[in-house]
Amino acid sequence: MRTPAFWNGGRSHPLAVALAPLSVAWGAGAELRRRAERHAATVAGCPVICVGNVVAGGGGKTPLVLWLLKTLRERGADVHGLARGVGGSVRNFERVGEGGVAPQVARHGDEACMIAAVAPTWVGQQRGQAVRAAAETGAAGVISDDGMQSPTFGKDFVITAFNAGCKCGNGRLVPAGPLREPLAAGLARADAVFITHDSEPAAEAAEFLGDFSRPVFHGRLVSENGAEFHGRRLVAFCGIARPRRFFHSLRGAGAELVHTRAFGDHHRYGARDLRDLKALADSAGAALVTTEKDAARLPGDFAEVARVRLQPERAAELLALIESVLKKDAG
Repeated sequence: MRTPAFWNGGRSHPLAVALAPLSVAWGAGAELRRRAERHAATVAGCPVICVGNVVAGGGGKTPLVLWLLKTLRERGADVHGLARGVGGSVRNFERVGEGGVAPQVARHGDEACMIAAVAPTWVGQQRGQAVRAAAETGAAGVISDDGMQSPTFGKDFVITAFNAGCKCGNGRLVPAGPLREPLAAGLARADAVFITHDSEPAAEAAEFLGDFSRPVFHGRLVSENGAEFHGRRLVAFCGIARPRRFFHSLRGAGAELVHTRAFGDHHRYGARDLRDLKALADSAGAALVTTEKDAARLPGDFAEVARVRLQPERAAELLALIESVLKKDAG
């Protein structure tokens, strides 16, 4: 889906008010999931660090998961990735790349394919079973991309991710707003909060958290190859939760965006999409550019890729916190 614009408006927006009764049903379902999670099996053989969010879409979970996995593995920890596989077809669970099956977006989902590029990764709807399988192969721990509200697996440490630009939007529950569950309920289960910024973190960025007393970390998404697009005419397109952030980053790098196209999150590009995008770029004398997440769903040479990476503040403190969870379980 594409994030509705009114989610980031006021609580009194006509659509938010009209959909508010449906949010009551969503909230009831969220409470049932929370109760189920309290009874979920927590003995999995290795610790689970869950990077989830209270806000639907665009919270910055995957960049944080990628950074944690890459950095922890560089420091010698055999941590594995875990994903539900949004957009994929795995109903039970499997290890990405196992049995000669190379990472496939149609099977594993785009985010799982990205994670599998940096660490052994498990994907599927039965994430509790996947964690146990990872432990049996010797994993020192599992980093889960999303799943904070899932009752199918236990969590030893939960990091709740937010985007500084939208925070909690209008503060309403889905579908009247972006909240998957009431903010207070989500924060009560969080062991830490991570806020992703598109620019330098502002001092007031965490004020919406109120009296949250556990660690709050900040980080920026920084371009790895923005200089390649400076002064160039581009047709930018993407299928992510918050496309305007991507377009803004390219303009910030000095690119001239002659056209932009936003598709729904995890959009599967068909032949017609590719023909239309190429025709648009050819007619404008421009190059096609997209995100790394979208590139996983496209032919390898279809578009140039704007790469970003997460740059956390207080990285050593965050790593020490996660490593203490891994060591506590090992001990």
